Amino acid sequence: MEQEFEIGDLVTINKDLSEWEHLNEKSDNHPLKKHGVVIEMTDVRYVIRFGNFTAFLKAKDLLKLEGKAE
Repeated sequence: MEQEFEIGDLVTINKDLSEWEHLNEKSDNHPLKKHGVVIEMTDVRYVIRFGNFTAFLKAKDLLKLEGKAE
């Protein structure tokens, strides 16, 4: 079952998925290895802000972290 997300949720990319395993090889300061914030939701995608980087991801790609962005 996919997780539900709301605007302001802290999330990280699920690097256990085969399509995201390549992130494990990137340096620790790569923006997609850090947490992001849900800034917008569409019918099929979530818009996530990782610092200065914006990503458009599906719910299956994300893991929800504790807390909300302030």
